[in-house]
Amino acid sequence: SAHSVSLWYLFIVFENRCQNGAAAKALFYRAIRQCPWAKALYMLPFGELRHEFGDDELLDVHSLMEDKEVRIRVQPAFA
Repeated sequence: SAHSVSLWYLFIVFENRCQNGAAAKALFYRAIRQCPWAKALYMLPFGELRHEFGDDELLDVHSLMEDKEVRIRVQPAFA
């Protein structure tokens, strides 16, 4: 189950909604190490976890998505 995108996603969202943003952020990084193909996980910092990530961190996630060849439709506006 370490490679289950659904479980990682739900765990991250659960921690975030329980007001534990730091844990959700740490889980995000663990999740993308285990499931580097999962676009749904990469999109969390741009939506559900936006308040936990600064602009520089979002650029890093965007760059990582490009490196992993995850399809991206637009360039970030905050760059």
